[in-house]
Amino acid sequence: MGNILRFGKVEIRRQERLVLVDHEPVKIGGRALELLFVLLDHRDRVVSKNELLDLVWPGVVVEENNIQVQTSAIRKLLGPDAISTIPGRGYKFTLASTGDDASEPASGSSAAKDRQTTAHITNLPASVPVIYGRRSDEAHVAALLQQHRILSIVGAGGIGKTCLALAVATRWRHDYPDGVWWIDLSKLAQVELVVGEVARVLGIALTPSRPAVEVVADALRPLSLLLVLDNCEHLLSAVATLAEAVSSTAPGVALLSTSQEPLRTSTEHIYRLDVLGLPTGPTLAAVSASGAVQLFVARAKAAERHFELTESNAESVAEICTRLDGMPFALELAAARIPLLGLEGLRSRLDERFEVLTGGSRFVLRRHQTLRAALDFSYGLLTEQEQAVFRALSVFAGSFSVENAQEVAFEDGFESWTSLDCLGTLVDKSMVIAE
Repeated sequence: MGNILRFGKVEIRRQERLVLVDHEPVKIGGRALELLFVLLDHRDRVVSKNELLDLVWPGVVVEENNIQVQTSAIRKLLGPDAISTIPGRGYKFTLASTGDDASEPASGSSAAKDRQTTAHITNLPASVPVIYGRRSDEAHVAALLQQHRILSIVGAGGIGKTCLALAVATRWRHDYPDGVWWIDLSKLAQVELVVGEVARVLGIALTPSRPAVEVVADALRPLSLLLVLDNCEHLLSAVATLAEAVSSTAPGVALLSTSQEPLRTSTEHIYRLDVLGLPTGPTLAAVSASGAVQLFVARAKAAERHFELTESNAESVAEICTRLDGMPFALELAAARIPLLGLEGLRSRLDERFEVLTGGSRFVLRRHQTLRAALDFSYGLLTEQEQAVFRALSVFAGSFSVENAQEVAFEDGFESWTSLDCLGTLVDKSMVIAE
């Protein structure tokens, strides 16, 4: 490594053991300086914790949190982007060199490219599908995420929570020095597996001598990252426990969850996601401006390349989207039926929607393949009492008042306050919408 290295406003003079920021010397401890030199020497790659311990504290037994303390000190002086923490792997110096004796490591341009990609490491997919009718929702969730460290997107199954969370996470993927991490909980069946799955994705080693949630929270303590937990509704207690631990232990970590029901933690902020906007008028312009129609048309074109929204079919498309209540999952299943039934055939069969809307992707969970399976899954999350009240409410074809709900529940043997409590729970669990 050359004697003088420059990284933007930062200048490092190794022989003089001096660090300058904006041409002014800054105070830095001896161990922090040694750790900085090690990371500079190996800035073409990630340096493991064990390697740092051996090189910075040779022959001395110290705790791993000493690394966290020294990296934190360096970040305070050089900026949060100076060192990137790669969960489960180690640390990497990530400031871009601006010349002088600062020659790039031996791997040259490939190392520079690696530095650029690992500075904002993430397991998000490289590309995100277009979402329709959610521009306002995306902006609101993104703004709330900057104000609240625990944010839950809550809504009915199939309403588009995952797509919205993915869009927001992708938008902010470069704003967290230690990355944005996506964890899908949909395939987990037991609450005991949640923390282990989070640790696996982040590369955090668990130990039987300490509770897993404490180990994960402590590992996240020095980091600045966004953790996205998708499909939490069937594992709420474990996710809530993890969220509380992270909130109290790791001030630089934000947690975004998607669920049919709130986590109910002390610091949670809830964003209830509504259905897509429906047509506001019969004209082609009014119909095409609807988010529900935009999604339906896009999926219909994907299934049948000749499909177009026109003056002649706008009314039928609007009716389909309205009868399906602007529910994204139902609209996608309906659009997949266009090649077989045609638009009018689909419209005429919507009274048999549980039989018609069955064309989900074979690569998704079973509950995402048919409308009936989606409803069965959500219904299965209810208690027996909640299920009974939900069945009683099925007599209503459209909207109803609280008094109406209590009357039909009373006929099924429920006292008024019991039915009201169950109705409130059904709203919380996104099985009933309160307007």
